[in-house]
Amino acid sequence: MTLWRIQAVVDESPGRLAALTTALALCQGNILDLTVQPDSHGAVDEFFVMAPPSVGQDLLVNALTTAGGRDVRMRQAGMDELVDAATRALGLAARLSSDLEELPGVLLELLGADAAEVLPATAGSTGEAATPDSGDDLHFLLVPLPDGSTVRLARRALVFTATEAARADALVRLAERLSGSGRPPEPASHCHVVLSDESELLVRPGLPGDASAVAQLHRRCSPETRRLRYFSPRHRLSAGMLERLLDRRYGHTLVAVSPQGQLVAMGHLLPAAEPGVAEVALLVEDAWQHRGLGTVLLRRLLALGRCQGFAELSAYVPPGHTRMLRLLRRVGAAEEFDMADGLVRVRIPLSPVVIASGQPAPARSGG
Repeated sequence: MTLWRIQAVVDESPGRLAALTTALALCQGNILDLTVQPDSHGAVDEFFVMAPPSVGQDLLVNALTTAGGRDVRMRQAGMDELVDAATRALGLAARLSSDLEELPGVLLELLGADAAEVLPATAGSTGEAATPDSGDDLHFLLVPLPDGSTVRLARRALVFTATEAARADALVRLAERLSGSGRPPEPASHCHVVLSDESELLVRPGLPGDASAVAQLHRRCSPETRRLRYFSPRHRLSAGMLERLLDRRYGHTLVAVSPQGQLVAMGHLLPAAEPGVAEVALLVEDAWQHRGLGTVLLRRLLALGRCQGFAELSAYVPPGHTRMLRLLRRVGAAEEFDMADGLVRVRIPLSPVVIASGQPAPARSGG
């Protein structure tokens, strides 16, 4: 029997994963492990599959492609790779805590790379001694370190995903904290902001005690503003929805408070069903729109998402909400249409790690 590690990109729609698993079963493949990782072009399904020697790579690739998989890639794997992901990560964190010089090797083991090398801050695209010699089917992850150097990870056949980039970034932040040089993640604490019209507002975390003020904010908003936020012009929020918006168990909410003490805007960061992804949403009272308040809230939500370790943020926006789409584009979002709901899904990658394929890319310094 041969153990294969397989990647396939699939559209995020019901039944896609089932189609892939059925295709593997018809090829006598036994799935020993499966992960689903969000990416900018869909979900990357990664399988560890045990198959008979008579079932070759071409047969498996063709079967998965026919079943709806895109950019199917695979390589033979070792049984040592079949370790519970959480157990592996905790073990590597313990190893790193005892010797921070192990960071490149720990990154290599965490992501199942074939080689890791440290490029100094002054290095360009040189320093290829540790790079496997396997032609163009080679993929790289460039992980910036706080001292300006870069760890370049290389892997044959299998691309690095956005989720893996976020894992690498999280490990670097852990190393920084362990070294004593890293600052604690910035909390979504109180801060005063000045808008484009020189109005000054207080931005702070939303609290359960804000429920009445949040309800009043919704009543003051126009039906159109509420529709753009909730996709329906709901006049009031249920008690259950108010609780979910303001209870830290369900996510994070930031509120903007006027000098008169009135709550005039709010932004939400809510974990999504996809691992490593959080959804963002904004609501700004009509009288406070066009002053840059939405931009302020969104940028703080992005910082909060990074601190929480999310690989990306996503937002669902009605196609006609051009102001929100422009705002999201300004912070690096990519758009895709979700035809099932008639909404534009926007993805915002959060990791500073660079993913590249083919020939080695220039190193990127951290900071």
